[in-house]
Amino acid sequence: MSPLATTQLLVRLDLYPHFRNATVVDLFSGVCGWLMAFMYLPSHYAPRRWFAVDIDRRRLEICKLIARDVGVDVVTIRRALSTSHVPNNDVDVVVGSPPCHEFSRAKTSSTRRVDAGLALVESYLESVEAINPTVAVMEEAITTTESQRLVVSLVAQYGFKYGFYNLRDYGAIQYRRRRLIAWRFQ
Repeated sequence: MSPLATTQLLVRLDLYPHFRNATVVDLFSGVCGWLMAFMYLPSHYAPRRWFAVDIDRRRLEICKLIARDVGVDVVTIRRALSTSHVPNNDVDVVVGSPPCHEFSRAKTSSTRRVDAGLALVESYLESVEAINPTVAVMEEAITTTESQRLVVSLVAQYGFKYGFYNLRDYGAIQYRRRRLIAWRFQ
């Protein structure tokens, strides 16, 4: 997700103040796009500590570089997230972007395995349940009607509010269809 679009959505949903001086766990962190959003916000809204959890070592190295630019202490954890993850630290906020390739019309290399994609979304949601943060925010790209229905049903079961947003309306320079943004307060 575009860092600028992430920033604009955090502002629109009035979620950014919850990150101020917070400990954040970023599940399926990738290259820390959620953290990059804080490059566009006043520095006093930056989190204190960021735990980036991903399976890809190279992406986690990029997170460390980004953390220096943002001025946030980042701890990287290399781990597959096919099962829920609960860190040992007190966590204020959980963010996440579970992989979306199983929900995409663009997937042409093989048959879509929607159940595998849903399992990753559920792993995120179960992690949120176990961590019990003050705020949790999830982003998911969904382009098939069936996947949209299934993911929306799943996030609603876990008490998340949600909306669909066109990222171009929030500063993303690439064309992307609507994104599901789901959030929950404790």
